[in-house]
Formats: sequence, C-alpha cells, structure tokens
Amino acid sequence: MTGSHFPAEFATALAASGEGTWGARLVRLLEKYPHFAVLGSESECLPYPENRVELADEVDEFDVPRPKVPCSFGENERALRAEEQRRGRAVLEAAGAEEIFVSEGTDHALGGCRIGDDPADSVVDENLKAHDHPNLYICDASVFATSAGAQPSQTIMTLAARLADHLIRSRHRG
Repeated sequence: MTGSHFPAEFATALAASGEGTWGARLVRLLEKYPHFAVLGSESECLPYPENRVELADEVDEFDVPRPKVPCSFGENERALRAEEQRRGRAVLEAAGAEEIFVSEGTDHALGGCRIGDDPADSVVDENLKAHDHPNLYICDASVFATSAGAQPSQTIMTLAARLADHLIRSRHRG
C-alpha cells in the first residue's frame, strides 16, 4: 500500500530506519521530503497464546493493577516482513528509487477479548457480550483473533452497527 507521512512522521521513520539517518544527513534528506514516496505493508500476526493481556503487580493511582501485554512475533511474522521488504525494494527499484530506507513502523494492536462460543478460550459471544460479566459488551479491535493483514477500522464500525442493532432489538424484547 502507499502512504503519506507528515514531515514529523517522515523524520521519525527515517531516523528509525537505522541507515545512518541522523544529524546533517537527516536534515539533507528532510529537505527533499516532497520527492520521497512511501510504500508500506501490513501483514497478519497469528494468535499465539503467549501474546495476551495480563495484570501486572504494579497498580495505578486508583490502586487498579496495570495491564501488561507480552507480545512477540513468530517465524511466520518474521518471514512475512522479510518478503514484504524484498518485494517493496523490488517495486521501488523498478520505479527508479535512488535510495531506499526501511522502517519497521507499527502494527495494529488487536486481540485480548476474542469472540467465540466457548468461555474457556474466548471473552465475548457472537453479540460481543462478555461471557463472565452481565451487561458488558466489548466493541473494538480487541475482539479480533488476528488482523488478517488489513485495516480494522471498517470492521470495527460494522461490528458497532451490528451491536447497536442487537441492543435495540434486545430492548424491545424485554
């Protein structure tokens, strides 16, 4: 996918590329900002059991345990990123790129409250109602098992509309 970075994002991505992009060289590259193209990619991260949300021993100012989110990529994700970078370089070289910088970027944070029928391995049911808490509905990217390598926003909006319809129907029934 192509993208457009604002100058500050662009500077951060250049500096993070780790290719000697700091100091005077970074300033020279930033002066050429309008002449750069950005090519990005997104891929799926498989739902590994060790990637989860836990409660830490540390508490916040309200004495509530802080969340801890251990997360790491497996061989699948490393292979996907390597292939994305290889293909991205090939596209940019074919287009005549003079320099190519690779920055890992960020990923969509998903999971933690997976949809499913079984409370043993999911948090919400098909209507996004929590299995273990009455009248609690969760409607965000945390209900997805994986990103499927795509932007989650439209799916979240669709789930929100579906949940709204469900809540309206439920109210009229009872």
